[in-house]
Formats: sequence, C-alpha cells, structure tokens
Amino acid sequence: MKDLEINRNRISITIAECEKHVLRIHRAIGLASFFPLNKESYEKLTEDEIAHIDQLIYRFTKLQDAMGRRLIPATYHMLDPENDEASFLDQLNSLEKYGFISDAERWHEFRILRNRLSHEYPDNVDQMIVVLNEFYRSVSEFLEIYFNFKSSLISRELLK
Repeated sequence: MKDLEINRNRISITIAECEKHVLRIHRAIGLASFFPLNKESYEKLTEDEIAHIDQLIYRFTKLQDAMGRRLIPATYHMLDPENDEASFLDQLNSLEKYGFISDAERWHEFRILRNRLSHEYPDNVDQMIVVLNEFYRSVSEFLEIYFNFKSSLISRELLK
C-alpha cells in the first residue's frame, strides 16, 4: 500500500509541474502569430519572436520529460505494481491498452521531433524551418495527449 501512495503522490506532483508547462506553452503559442514560417519570415524574426519559439520548445521538452520520466512510470506502476522490469516501451504499450494514451507509436514520433528540435541547423535554414513548422503544427496534438492522460488519471481516481 505504501508504494501505491508514493506513486499517487508522484503523479500529483508531476501533474502540478505539467500544468505549469502547459500554461506557458499556451502563452507562447498565443505570442507566436508569425507561424507558419518561410525563409523570408524566418530571417526577419525579432529577438522577442525567437524567445517565444525558444520558450515553446523548452516547455514542450519539459512537459515531455515530466511525462516520460515520472508520470508514465508512476502511472504504470500504479496499474501493475508487480512488474518493476518493464521497459519504457512496454510501459507505453500497456498504458495504450489501458486507454491512457491513444497511440504509443505517436509518443515515439514526438520524441524524435523533440530530438530534431534540439539540433541547430545553422547551415541549413530550410531544414530548421521545416522542423519548426512541423513542431508548431503538432504541439496542440501533444497537449491533447497530456490532457487525455490526465483525464484518464482522474476517471480512474489515480490523481488526488
């Protein structure tokens, strides 16, 4: 029982952290009216606009980290407390079966996108524009993944 309470507490703390990231993502999206980018608009970005992009990427990364490193494992262990050896992929697949996420493969695609965002492309502006536009188009979908996960926690009474 003690482990269940520890995981329940981890979930609550992580959700509070995630909510802060979501709030800041929404703010950054609202300030990013310059999307979609093209070569001309990319080259004319102001320092403030670049800061909004950086904030958006940073908070997306932090949200994904909080979910992947703490929320998903804690939730998985609430549902299957006996299986301490499950890989992250196994945890994702199980949580997909439980309905916490709709598509484990899509999570992996977001991880790839995150890795692409972490690389600068100083010699290839066109590549950077493609990655940024792809990110901007899909960030709302990632927020939806988070909200659905949170709703599943609430409906299963795993969130305080």
